Amino acid sequence: MIIKIITIFHSYDEEELQNEDFGGDYGAVEVYMNDKLVKSYGDYYHDKGDIAADAFIEGYLYCSGDKNTKIIRENEARMY
Repeated sequence: MIIKIITIFHSYDEEELQNEDFGGDYGAVEVYMNDKLVKSYGDYYHDKGDIAADAFIEGYLYCSGDKNTKIIRENEARMY
């Protein structure tokens, strides 16, 4: 099993996305299992998406007993 957690940053400004220091609050967190989107969570300020995603994965791994899961974390910037 491969689990990928993508933290998505949104911007209205293309130049801002090109900046290596691009920061700020993220807009969403998506969780994929074997390349299939299984959960999507909201931003940090309103929904604590990263915390919810981690809790979901911990619960899944505990219930499944899967010891061979690889977890990949990525950041992605998207334009509005």
